[in-house]
Amino acid sequence: MLVLSVSLAACIPYFEMYRPLIDGHVVTAEGAPVDGVNVRACSESRWKGMDGCPRETIATTVDGGTFHFEPIREFELCCFGEAPMPRTTLTVLTSAGDPVETLIDWQANSSQQLVTLRLPADAGVP
Repeated sequence: MLVLSVSLAACIPYFEMYRPLIDGHVVTAEGAPVDGVNVRACSESRWKGMDGCPRETIATTVDGGTFHFEPIREFELCCFGEAPMPRTTLTVLTSAGDPVETLIDWQANSSQQLVTLRLPADAGVP
């Protein structure tokens, strides 16, 4: 019982921002907006690594290639300095070619990210 009390006393409860509000748009290599492609967001902890696509959310581009992701905040326990250190990877899921990935890292106090994802010239677009 004493060991459990000491262990829990070393843990601090808090809400971790795994993903800030993200607004962005997808454009071709020439800069033209791309409507109708899916953008996948995977938000993970650097301590645990990316196993599959944690906290997966998919948005489809509309109105000039724009997309939007709401923030993700989760209750966590920080024990002995093991904060999750979150990051988000955005992937444009095109119909041909390699997916375009962008890693989003932000400071803990950042509440919004504005992102432009540029497709390579050989990417398949609808």
